[in-house]
Amino acid sequence: MGLLDRVKQNQTGVPAAATAGGNGPASASVAGGFTTASAIPVPRAAAPVPSAPPAPRPAAGGEQMPAFTAAKVQIHAKLIEKFADQIDSSNKEGVRAKIVELADEYFRSTAMTMTKTDRERLVESVLDDVLGLGPLEALLADATITEIMANHPKQIYVEKAGEPVLSATVFESERQMRQVIDRIVSLVGRRVDESTPICDARLKDGSRVNVVIPPIALKGPCLTIRKFAKEKWGPGDVVNRFRSSSPELMTFLRSCVRARMNILVSGGTGSGKT
Repeated sequence: MGLLDRVKQNQTGVPAAATAGGNGPASASVAGGFTTASAIPVPRAAAPVPSAPPAPRPAAGGEQMPAFTAAKVQIHAKLIEKFADQIDSSNKEGVRAKIVELADEYFRSTAMTMTKTDRERLVESVLDDVLGLGPLEALLADATITEIMANHPKQIYVEKAGEPVLSATVFESERQMRQVIDRIVSLVGRRVDESTPICDARLKDGSRVNVVIPPIALKGPCLTIRKFAKEKWGPGDVVNRFRSSSPELMTFLRSCVRARMNILVSGGTGSGKT
């Protein structure tokens, strides 16, 4: 093999002359100090083993089983159909008795079984939808919760001890959330729709409410409730209990109020301005 042939062979890795009958793989050869690459068969990668199908996801916290929801929808519809003119928010026990009656009829007609605890929860859930604020009623009744923040029907955060916590409580649908919002704003004679998508309101206990709906809210209606403190603080609490002020400052503020002076109170959310 000439020098030129050896240079070409080194650059291309292909022998200058093929081996006769070369059906099999060529072996490595040494020629004039140059080693040619041999064609070594590459083993095929093993076929991937099919993975098992993913396990079904459990229901998110707060989401109700289909049978429970179906029963609730049917009982609620029957209540409106048969007793719409007898539903009185001032007669909560009377409305509860009607719901229990309809629930018994539903279980007899469908042969559906449900534990006593679930039946009681079903009755209270229908009652909250008819007379109250649906799933928010339990959160409003919890004294440890200071704020409720519903980013959308399936995501509700609550504030406890100054920290936001994701709640297991959810709305059944966007429609239910809108019904609750409409009920809240109607208490103060207001409405919220596409022409007025932002609204501030108050609950009967004084809790402050802010509502935002599409098109301002991009992912559905949003609802925030800042609960009104059940316990009212006085100057003595500020000075002696929380030690956030001095007696001298309280005396000064009292004098300012009596003199009808303008006073600006500022601070972050939950810092005690109200």
